[in-house]
Amino acid sequence: MKLKNLFLAAISLFAFTACTDTPDSPYDFPTGGGNGGATEEGVYINETFASGFGVFSTAETVGETPWIIDYKTAKATSYIDGTNKAATSWLISSPVDFTEETEAYVAFEYIIRYSESGKVAANHQLLISADYAGDPAAATWTDLPYGAVEGADWVTFYKANVAVPADFLGKSGITFALRYTATTKASTWEVKNFKVAHGTAAEPEEPEEAQEYTVAEALAAFTGVAKPAVVKGYIVGTVDGQVYTDGCRFSGTAEAKTNILIADNAEETDPANCMPVQLPSGAVRNALNLVDNAGNYKKLVKLTGSLEKYFGVPGLKTVSKYEIDGVTPEEPETPEGAYISETFATDFGAFTTQQTVGNYPWIIDYSCAKATGYDNATKANNAAVSWLISPAIDFTNEKEAYIAFDYVIRYTESGKVADHNQVLICDNFSGDAATANWIPVNYNPQENTADWTFRNSGKVALPAEFMGKANVTIAFKYTSTETKTGTWEVKNVTVASGAGETPDTPDTPDTPDTPDVPAGENMLTNGSFEDWNGASPTAWGTGNIGHNATISQSANAYAGSYAVSVSGSATANKRLGSQKYTLAAGTYTLGAYIKHEGDAAAAFKLGYGIIKDGAISNADYKYQAAETYTTVDWTLYTYEFTLAEKTEVAILVMNNKKGNGASFLVDDVILTTADGGVTGGGEEGGNEEPETPADAVAFTAVTSVTAGAQYLIVAGTNQATALDASKSFGYLPVTTVNPSNGVINTTADNAFVIEAVDGGYSIKDALGRYLYMKGDYNSVNLDTTLPAEGGVWTIEFNADGTAKITNTYNGKFMQFDPNYNSYGIYPDARGEMPMLYKKN
Repeated sequence: MKLKNLFLAAISLFAFTACTDTPDSPYDFPTGGGNGGATEEGVYINETFASGFGVFSTAETVGETPWIIDYKTAKATSYIDGTNKAATSWLISSPVDFTEETEAYVAFEYIIRYSESGKVAANHQLLISADYAGDPAAATWTDLPYGAVEGADWVTFYKANVAVPADFLGKSGITFALRYTATTKASTWEVKNFKVAHGTAAEPEEPEEAQEYTVAEALAAFTGVAKPAVVKGYIVGTVDGQVYTDGCRFSGTAEAKTNILIADNAEETDPANCMPVQLPSGAVRNALNLVDNAGNYKKLVKLTGSLEKYFGVPGLKTVSKYEIDGVTPEEPETPEGAYISETFATDFGAFTTQQTVGNYPWIIDYSCAKATGYDNATKANNAAVSWLISPAIDFTNEKEAYIAFDYVIRYTESGKVADHNQVLICDNFSGDAATANWIPVNYNPQENTADWTFRNSGKVALPAEFMGKANVTIAFKYTSTETKTGTWEVKNVTVASGAGETPDTPDTPDTPDTPDVPAGENMLTNGSFEDWNGASPTAWGTGNIGHNATISQSANAYAGSYAVSVSGSATANKRLGSQKYTLAAGTYTLGAYIKHEGDAAAAFKLGYGIIKDGAISNADYKYQAAETYTTVDWTLYTYEFTLAEKTEVAILVMNNKKGNGASFLVDDVILTTADGGVTGGGEEGGNEEPETPADAVAFTAVTSVTAGAQYLIVAGTNQATALDASKSFGYLPVTTVNPSNGVINTTADNAFVIEAVDGGYSIKDALGRYLYMKGDYNSVNLDTTLPAEGGVWTIEFNADGTAKITNTYNGKFMQFDPNYNSYGIYPDARGEMPMLYKKN
């Protein structure tokens, strides 16, 4: 059977960087054969891919992302420059002569990561052909399943061992191929050897049985080698950052969904007695993360996963099973008489997908089927008609049947919820959704306006005219336009025998009461945003501690002439920050009028930051418990908080990354109190002048480099500093500074010296250590001697005055990453490029 390429290019909603921070591992390679080595008797192919493809060649039938040699492996990925690209890439062996062969096998070692859900085997195939003649698309290929497994790290290689089918033995001209495929999500596949030899394929190794541990026992049992384990402990917090000890947050309030901390004691606050747990996307993350499940804090969990290094310490990864307080989540029951029962937790099951408009298919994401025409990479709405189609159902002997499912609908065009999120049925579907005679199933869809909580459709009766028929098909039809794009998520679809339920007509909601404006006198300077100083409203924005958002003036105001537009990011939270205020102990009410700026709803939180020693630590950002989503009309939102003692704060309106980068407008920010008050800062309006150290010197923003001078590296108010003297590598930490009119008055303790060298510049920190890069790390390395490789940088200045500081060894450039509050050297834009301030 010919294997056809039917993959359509699409932009992924979730992207991941392959091989980030992978050490140059001292891999062991098979002896002999391949890459110039001698092949022993009975071995037809023996390639290591350590330095070349040897007897293999490459080809692409979709896209332009060939297999390459990287990390001493053959590697395929179509994640390029931060974008997932469609690809079908081939690694093809030279022909093998099996004329005299009676039994043979193929063996290779591999790592697969970031695969599309449910597509590990389909997108990473081992194939064999007897008629390959140079065009892989024209050959007849047979799939050789090898039990493809997705890995959890870049160290553990899995072993494949497959018998060559008897049909190919006794023949010459037999070709093998590794075929990599990507559509909406681009994985990475690394293969470090490939052997074809006489003999019997080895029996698959029995997986090691997972041993059960307490947290203390698991920490003691860790050897550095990944092993299955069941670990029992209490959820005591999360890790927020890249450095484990600094990033541990012992609280039920969290911003990171990707991990939790567990310990043997529910009151534990010592990182040394805890274990970080990586939460894979899907059911495990949805059930355990503290962002969505604050009630899990201090609950006892039992987790099945892989004991291995995480955040540089013993951790648990690849969690596949969990219990909470001794309760194992129940699998959905399949009703008696069910014709269809699909969860969409990992794949589409018997369902298929089509697109009759646009290239935005249904995908498996967050353990459900999801459709959207919103392109997260370009922040654009796109026209789409996308179909999720059931297999044919035989209702020949049926008198009544129903469909039931769970769903979420958000951001749909006003008045179009039922039109754009349809359930349809027909009896003449023959493969083309556009030509079938579909009629709607009345399930009365409801849109969520505030969150992603699933609704249940109830048992929706299927039309009587389809009972007694043998070829009935049901489809979920998603529609979007270029002006408005919704998102529809569906899971737990059941079609079963039995009576349906007439869906209730929802009550017309009461007109909500308009929240009261917080009582009392507003304590904030320029909360109306009518006074502006250049690009920022007076007392707000650039130069204020805690502020990191891109803002602009808008004439679309709630009251007066102006409001503030707060831009967002899909990868980081962005904050509109005020000047400093010292508030007395008491209870305060913060209010703000907020609305959409464009068509898409944005997510936001109201809050404040506690300022200590001129900075706000990650633990001292305080917000309302859950994000809120903006509406099309100006709406007053409030947040109440209590201060136990006199506290210096900055007022914050955060554009939450859960809004996928959508911007919003804010106006008339109000802070009132009945028992507290302002005791310092803010009374005179404008930004409060920072205290100047006695030994301070002036640094001035520049757009050119004078070799040998001292410079501050600053993004907004975040200044890069030297790593501790005990460290030889890492991400550059930050301290907070307050630029004023292009000048920073501070000490030279954290200044960097930039010197001219061949090919560009060297950068030396305040401790006299050169910054350089090696391997594929995103962190810098340090040495008192300029290394022969990785220590040269180029510096280009952008139109906005920021500097692109690029390492010539790997092409990565320096950025402040607000997610981790540090500077890294990254291959793509994921943070803020800094400005250079030269010592006067």
